[in-house]
Amino acid sequence: MPPAPDTAPDAAPIEGRQHDAWVAALDELERTAAMAAHPSFRGTAGEPHEPGEPGELLAPWSPPAGIGPLPAALADRATRLLGAQRDAEALLQGERARVARHLVTVRAVDPARPARDSVYLDVLG
Repeated sequence: MPPAPDTAPDAAPIEGRQHDAWVAALDELERTAAMAAHPSFRGTAGEPHEPGEPGELLAPWSPPAGIGPLPAALADRATRLLGAQRDAEALLQGERARVARHLVTVRAVDPARPARDSVYLDVLG
């Protein structure tokens, strides 16, 4: 008769690999949440950026396949991460609203002005 699953000789290495896989997944999520919340990461539209540098576009996250359920030992860390992600989301939503207001102002300028007319913008006040 084979040993019970929790007493199998291979159980500890499998649990260790599962734990390590979740640690790596949480590390990546924490990195992207911190970058999304940092103003320098968002950069300026149209600027070229190297991967991992400010302004980098992030691909949607998908949970790694086959790592099993989150180990109980990492539950507190995952809960803190969720809070950080929600904070970053709120910050980004506020930034999005600010940009939308700016676009309304920019679009209010008449683009049909003849090219020969000078246009001045008072940036000081």
